[in-house]
Amino acid sequence: MSEGFENDHYFVRQFDDITIVRLKDESLTGSLETMQISDQLKQMVEEGTRKLVLDLKHVRFCGSAGLGMLIGLNKKLQAAGGQFVLSHTEHIDQLLEISWTAKLFRIAADPKEALGMFK
Repeated sequence: MSEGFENDHYFVRQFDDITIVRLKDESLTGSLETMQISDQLKQMVEEGTRKLVLDLKHVRFCGSAGLGMLIGLNKKLQAAGGQFVLSHTEHIDQLLEISWTAKLFRIAADPKEALGMFK
């Protein structure tokens, strides 16, 4: 594991070639903040990230902007030949189910389980 870095919205850790991003925000409902996070995560993919775990441990609320971010990031990683896993989705599981989008994602209980999904 290498040292992590952080900004106002997330903390990043690197485990070999797997990047774990833990969001700090409780809400993915505000379109401006969500768009900023989305742009930064997509930039990571453009810069070479191919195995990404998005840890939603602190996220309590997710709206259409947040769901759109998750779908867009998943599509970008797939187009780049990458893999995407969501962890700690317990607070957004209902949204993923009622929006029929849960099947789009690989979901792990926590980042440790997510790391094992890349092996």
